[in-house]
Amino acid sequence: MYPDVAIRQREGDELKVVYVGQDLAMYDELRNGFTHHFLQPCYIDTSSVEDNGRSFADVESIVKAAPGWRLSLQTHKWMGVD
Repeated sequence: MYPDVAIRQREGDELKVVYVGQDLAMYDELRNGFTHHFLQPCYIDTSSVEDNGRSFADVESIVKAAPGWRLSLQTHKWMGVD
């Protein structure tokens, strides 16, 4: 989504990735520096509930199939609380 932006932080407690359809292999090396790995569906305010639901379902499937990734949600967005 931002091809010209470099990731500067290489270690820490949590790595959170907002999923927009990218190949997760690009984070393989980066994951080594973090204890916890979270994958979060990209919630788009201007998209329909159905579109955001599909995004959630995609991430849910990935998390179930990909060891080491855990689901992260911005629940306030799903609830309509800003």
